[in-house]
Amino acid sequence: MKTSLVRICLSVMLTAIVVIAADTEGHDQYHPSLPKKLSLPEAKKIALQGNPSLQITVARLQAAAAQLQQAQSNYMPTLDLSASVQRTQEVPKQNGGNGRSHFTTYNAGASLDWTLYDGMARKYDNIAKRAGLKIAESNHLDAQRSLLLSVATAYYDTLLEVENIRIAKEDLKYNLDLQETAQKKLERGAGNRSDVLNFQIKAKGAQANLIQAEQNLKICHYSLVQLLGYSPSEIPEGFELLPADDYTKDSTLPSIDECIAYAFEHRPDIVAQQDMIHRQSALVNYYDSDYQPQIDLFADYGLTRRKNPKFTHHDDSLVFGAQVRWNIFNGNKTRARVAEAYAGVLEARASLDALKQEIERQVANQHTATNEARTLADLKNETEKLAEETRDLVRTEYNIGRVTATRLNEAQTDLTNAQGARVKAIILYWQYRENLAATTGKIMETAK
Repeated sequence: MKTSLVRICLSVMLTAIVVIAADTEGHDQYHPSLPKKLSLPEAKKIALQGNPSLQITVARLQAAAAQLQQAQSNYMPTLDLSASVQRTQEVPKQNGGNGRSHFTTYNAGASLDWTLYDGMARKYDNIAKRAGLKIAESNHLDAQRSLLLSVATAYYDTLLEVENIRIAKEDLKYNLDLQETAQKKLERGAGNRSDVLNFQIKAKGAQANLIQAEQNLKICHYSLVQLLGYSPSEIPEGFELLPADDYTKDSTLPSIDECIAYAFEHRPDIVAQQDMIHRQSALVNYYDSDYQPQIDLFADYGLTRRKNPKFTHHDDSLVFGAQVRWNIFNGNKTRARVAEAYAGVLEARASLDALKQEIERQVANQHTATNEARTLADLKNETEKLAEETRDLVRTEYNIGRVTATRLNEAQTDLTNAQGARVKAIILYWQYRENLAATTGKIMETAK
């Protein structure tokens, strides 16, 4: 006996270990570690799989599917089983008792009800629920669209801080080199102390900018990984993002009309609003079906016996038949419900027209802003080249004593500003591209 008990305990423990291991393995597959090097398409895919906010729309999608299943079940008959025990005390004499008699009655039975015709109410209820399911699906896709844009924005914000760190490091190194050169000139008697202090101050400023950019990078990392469904503690050592593509190799934009046409066909919120019209139209017919009669079949089979529940064929009874119900007047309630549903149709159509107008405005604005950002990026790119050439010329003139450190400071500051402006312009261009893709709905293809 003890041996069998030990075997059972060991078996249970082994089973528990296997289940826990399997659950842990499944969790790791669902929530893998972040890669050390992350591209934007990878970030989008990870966000679609791990962002917890999407579970809200998933739950609503499941609820809509359950509502459709409920509507479909109305086509089926309903079957109920019942049983009861009833105790009767002191039956009056006029009812066959003696005023002190008592007995127990046992009942058991089954009832069947089946609606054959209800004025097509079930049909239109199913159409409405199916449209509701499509709306939930489109809302889920629209939530994904918004999430992908948020991921892209956070991604490029992070790249901007990476570039700011690079610029600050280059500025720091440049001023440290100048400080060293000024110190050597001072030691040879060809320089002055003010130049050394000047470049030392500039180096300290570049170091401060570097610290600030590094702090901003950490904050951007936190924001990005949160969108991906991770916590800051899960950021791997050496985590970095792959740089953006060369914007000059990016293809030109389609026309505004082409972008608007694509948006009207692919935006999930437009699809959802169209299904909302279908849903409200089905509700009009659903409420209108109350004007029609309803035909039901019914059957009841029961067993009744006193004293004990040992039923025989002498205790049963069967009732079945058909019933027609037709409401003639209900205080115009049906007319009011139909009018309410039809008003919902008008509202849904007006909302669709308003949504299309808003999308046209958004697409036109984003299209214009993207083209302007491209032009601005080209301009800032040329400005940086000119500023770098100017800075190099001024440094050469400073080394031979033709200009002062103040002029060299100005040239270096102009270059640093030009570098920052170029980086911001390029990042802004890519962000506008993502905004335009989100506005048209094309951003959904970037995560495939």
